[in-house]
Amino acid sequence: MLATVAALVAIAAAAALALAPDPEDPNERLALRLSDLPPGYFPLDIGPEGTGIEFACEGIRPSDPNRWLDRYVKRFDPVGCLGIYLRAYRVPGPARPASVVGTGAMRSNSIAGAVAGFVAAGELLGKLVGKRQDLEEWAAEETVGEATRLFHWGHVPRAFLRNDRRGSFVVWRSGRVVSATFAAAPSFPDSDRIALELAQRQQAHVEHPTVYSEEERDDSEVALDDPSLTLPVHWLGHDFAPGHGLPSTKLQQSFAIGPASDRQLVLEYTKGIELQTWASTDWKKFVATPAGRRIRYGRCAKATEVPLVEGHAFVVAYRRDSKSCAGRSPDRFKAFAYFGSTVVAVLPSCGSCRAGANYDTPQGMKAIVRGLELRPKPVF
Repeated sequence: MLATVAALVAIAAAAALALAPDPEDPNERLALRLSDLPPGYFPLDIGPEGTGIEFACEGIRPSDPNRWLDRYVKRFDPVGCLGIYLRAYRVPGPARPASVVGTGAMRSNSIAGAVAGFVAAGELLGKLVGKRQDLEEWAAEETVGEATRLFHWGHVPRAFLRNDRRGSFVVWRSGRVVSATFAAAPSFPDSDRIALELAQRQQAHVEHPTVYSEEERDDSEVALDDPSLTLPVHWLGHDFAPGHGLPSTKLQQSFAIGPASDRQLVLEYTKGIELQTWASTDWKKFVATPAGRRIRYGRCAKATEVPLVEGHAFVVAYRRDSKSCAGRSPDRFKAFAYFGSTVVAVLPSCGSCRAGANYDTPQGMKAIVRGLELRPKPVF
């Protein structure tokens, strides 16, 4: 996975697109969105860690351009956006999905600039993948927009997921906009089909651009829809607002750790809330280890039982750092909820800060364990 990410970042960098300081670059409104893709995809964060930048957006400056391409760039000063999506898993269905999907959009100031960019597509993509000779142009089976070109990339790097080494680029022009989609799949018929289907979806944004909303970008529940996830998912919903003086919180990200047969699920919410779900058998093994005992108990620990409709829980009060428990009041709190086959640990997501201070109380922990509910299994 890390090798895949490294390869994708390198390809994005090869496009010579600088990161846009404005996350709402107008060209993003023309690009393919997470909501346009089947379940199981997530955007590649191509910005510095933690910035959440999903698109490279800025003036196009290919490294080492040829004389013709250099004239095109100097004359029209093209600006565009590039984004990449990875597939985390495959959902049931007859169609073969792509391991990697790409999207690009470039708006010109004139029809002449868009036509020149469309003509230059082969050269621009050649700089993207390495060299023009790595691409082979084929006749597109259908037209998107006013004119369409199709390019095959026969040797997508093995660092991409699942060895889907057949890549297809679809490039089309619609008025002053030149757009592109990319798909890597096991065969060219598959990658052609997917790239063309995605091009039609992206064309809808070209014709009717709208702001790429936070709701459309939200990938926090992607891991929870994985068909291979066998653990029941107890969560607080996407948004949790218990009231009684406690702040609202929302799901930021979710991910699974370990193989399918021995998997741990982690859900991170705002306000410093982290939920870890374990199979009961795995939890018993874990708490028998030194690390597990530290998580289960803690210094000067005192547990209070909280009855639940579908199980029971304990809120544990402890001290983060204390050599002696005498006369020292607890200053940290965590909770453990038991639901038959699973255990949900409610742990501080920041061990040395007070980011979740409003929930780092007995009242806050009780509200969380009482708010846990079973998430319905996804239906595909």
